[in-house]
This record gives sequence, structure tokens and C-alpha cells, in this order.
Amino acid sequence: MSTANHRKWRARKVVAGLIVGGLSLLLVAQFLAILQPAAAREVRAACNGLRPNPVNDELGNIPAQAQQFTAQGPGGHEVSLSDYQGEVVLLNFWASWCEVCEAEKPHLEALKEELGPKGLRVVSVASDPEWDRVEDALGGSPQEATPLEILIDPPEGGDNLGRIARAYGVGAVPESFLIDRQGTVRQYFVNRRTWDSPVAKTCMRAFLEE
Repeated sequence: MSTANHRKWRARKVVAGLIVGGLSLLLVAQFLAILQPAAAREVRAACNGLRPNPVNDELGNIPAQAQQFTAQGPGGHEVSLSDYQGEVVLLNFWASWCEVCEAEKPHLEALKEELGPKGLRVVSVASDPEWDRVEDALGGSPQEATPLEILIDPPEGGDNLGRIARAYGVGAVPESFLIDRQGTVRQYFVNRRTWDSPVAKTCMRAFLEE
């Protein structure tokens, strides 16, 4: 092969390589474009199986920005929602006098035991005037009786729900809010759910993997 022909051959080889490389990148981009909507549909399907409410009385249409708050944790220390910034939080409102909440609690605990190590925070806010009632309902101190992160939200002015619950538009406990890493309420659930069911765990995992 002459020098001129060799140069032409090399040039064609380079051009062919660039074309193949460009086509490969285009195919990858198209695949990702298909994959992302598919993943989003999977999240919606899983979470829709939990029957979320699309609207909240205080937050408006969901998704919505989570309301910041500070509440008292066990031992009297203050806990703020901002302490969980960058984490996925299942915010659950309940009360010691709520029998439905009592039935829901084991499912929340099972969810926390399985997905807590993967980063899920389950924060359970009790509308109770004092810790004694909370501890009676739990069967001991929060640190020893449950894996959930318990906070207290004392009712005011003769109401049976605390100010934080009211700020979240809670009409009756239990109600729960799934908050993503950006601090957005993505799902809102009225009444109890079977949180350790396959559909619930698939929904939670999807947000943990975002």
C-alpha cells in the first residue's frame, strides 16, 4: 500500500470510529431517556398502590414543600425537621389514645427495621400532652420500646391534635407524609397503612434510590 493510500485508509478508519462512537452515545442517551420515565412510572405505580391523597388542607396540592418544625424528643432535647435534611423521612402523626394508630405501629416498626439501615428515617409525632401517656402507649421509654424516632406535639387550647399536626393539615390521626431528600412532601397518606407490605417497601425503596 502506498503512503498516500495508507493515509486515506487511516483517515477512513478514524471517521468510521467516530461514527460508531457517536451512534453508541446516541443509543445510550435514548436508552436512558426511556429508562428514566420507566423508573418514574414504577415509583408512581408502587406508591399509588398505597392510595395517597393528592391534596392536603394546609399544604395544598401534593407534591408540596414540607413545613419546618421543632418538637421535643425523649429526654427533653429539641429535634427539628431540618435535622433530617438530605434524608428520606416518613413523617407519621399519631396519639396514645388512637386505637388505629396502635394497630399501625407494628407495621411502621417493621418497615423501620428493614429499611432504616438503608437510610429511611421514620419520625413519629405524638399529639399527647405529656410523655407519660406516650410511654404507656409504647410500653416503655421510646428509646427502649420502639425503633421509631418519637417526638411529642402537645395539643393546645382544648384541641386533641398538636400545633405541628395542624400545620400539616392533619384532620385525624394517623396520617403520614413521605418527604424526599430535597424536603418536598411527595406522598400524603390519610389513615393507617400496612407499611411492611411489599408495595409499601417498593415505594420507600424507590425514594431511597433517587
